[in-house]
Amino acid sequence: MVQILHRVRVRDGERRERKTVGRPVFDDAGGRIGTASDCGAVYDPDGVQIGVLWAGGEIVDFHGARIGHLSSL
Repeated sequence: MVQILHRVRVRDGERRERKTVGRPVFDDAGGRIGTASDCGAVYDPDGVQIGVLWAGGEIVDFHGARIGHLSSL
């Protein structure tokens, strides 16, 4: 059963995992820290957003501190 509130669909309680597909991002030591989506969001391997992609391929957290770089693939 799907409930409708103000014409907005409410989830049925089933947990759905977010699948993040994007370009790999790395920290300064060369370890992979996650992926960057096309819209500029950076996700860790669990699918949690950890930062954003700036111009030039620089990855920053939500406080503006640099945490890595985009893959050069």
